[in-house]
Amino acid sequence: MLFQDASGPDLNAARLITLIDHLRAQPAATEWLEFRHNNGDGKVTGKRIAALANAARLADCDRACMVWGVADGTHAVVGTTLQPSSARMENQPLASGWLSA
Repeated sequence: MLFQDASGPDLNAARLITLIDHLRAQPAATEWLEFRHNNGDGKVTGKRIAALANAARLADCDRACMVWGVADGTHAVVGTTLQPSSARMENQPLASGWLSA
């Protein structure tokens, strides 16, 4: 399974890189996987996260992923300026409950 042993409090940098590389190896974005270069609009991001989570549930996938810093078409690592702690959704930082590593 894609996410087996890929989450939890012990997700260190090496495991995170392995997960992102695995996601980048997917042939295309899916209903539960999306790649973004930048998007600091918390409202739009929050809606996309909710849509991805709902789609993942319908696809019987245990989680959804929105990966920032990766180009959508090529899956090349391009970096991002997104600061999850300052982007907000519903007056809360995206990093507080909306996002996880």
